[in-house]
Amino acid sequence: MPELHSPLPPPVLYVRVSSLVASGHCSSRALLRRPGLDHTLKYPQDNNDDGNDDDNNSNNNNNVLENENFKLYWNRSILTDKTISFNRPDITFMNKKTKNTFLIDIAVPNTHNLVKTITDKQNKYQELTNEICAMWKQKAAQVIPIAISSTGVIPKSLSQSLTRLNLHPNTYIQLQKSVILGTCSIVRDFLNYK
Repeated sequence: MPELHSPLPPPVLYVRVSSLVASGHCSSRALLRRPGLDHTLKYPQDNNDDGNDDDNNSNNNNNVLENENFKLYWNRSILTDKTISFNRPDITFMNKKTKNTFLIDIAVPNTHNLVKTITDKQNKYQELTNEICAMWKQKAAQVIPIAISSTGVIPKSLSQSLTRLNLHPNTYIQLQKSVILGTCSIVRDFLNYK
């Protein structure tokens, strides 16, 4: 994937949608990229004094990237004080300096379900955003749905979502390409099934 640089100073978040389509569910993968930042972003170290590398701890840390300015979770539930039904967005991105949190949820629906999916994603995590602001003392928490139809049709709201994440405006081209290649792969696998 060619390197795209954001004209804005915050880090750029690249989402690989092709893995979501190919697997048939949202097993999100994300990379945090910014010149000079990608070498400092690392997995948090577990301060386990017994010297044993427990497999459970290493699995938990594989879903978190963190440095002094940012924290990035994926495939991880957010524990809250009260029970919330929808507490597992695909990606949770926290800017520690500005105290802003982004709950990014990715979907690849059929074209006729595109608008409904975006609305559902925004409403689904509204209670979680309120809880995150209170628990983590954040100034703002926003739900950012990233939805592209399985045929590559993009909604008007996708450009707003990319802008809120400070992504390059042409990132949608890479997302479309990934979705279409993933859809073709699924169709090819289905036709070759014996």
